[in-house]
Amino acid sequence: MWVIESNTGRLHYNVKIYPIGSATPAGSYNATVVETTTPYALTLGIYTGYSPGSFLTIDLSASSLVSHSFSLPSGNFSSNSIVQSPLIYGGPEFAATSPTHFVKGTSFDQIVDGSSLAGTPRYFGLGALKSVAGGASRAALALGIGQVRYFDPSSSTP
Repeated sequence: MWVIESNTGRLHYNVKIYPIGSATPAGSYNATVVETTTPYALTLGIYTGYSPGSFLTIDLSASSLVSHSFSLPSGNFSSNSIVQSPLIYGGPEFAATSPTHFVKGTSFDQIVDGSSLAGTPRYFGLGALKSVAGGASRAALALGIGQVRYFDPSSSTP
């Protein structure tokens, strides 16, 4: 069993994981935002940087910690002009069956398949509508997963 401690700094947080009854941490990790340090079952997910940042999963099921690092999809500009990965705005939405098989909520209502982050990211669904533009014969919809879909307003199909 583990005790997870998060120390707050101005821009960064230090997450320490201790075995029960120990004063010495088994692991120490820097997180960018404490809300992105999320436990789920026996896996801890930690967002560790700005775009291009990384997302760590830590296996809490054994007597020693094992972490796995994943590169995040390309970032978005926030209102305060800090380049962020879309994963950071998703908050704590995180679920895992193991440290290498997980899903993570993102900023535009996307759900990314964590096991796909080693290659081309896979998303469940299209994400939120980010922008709309169009005219009498064509409309363009920018979606949260980074795609633009085109529609003919006179037809109900894309």
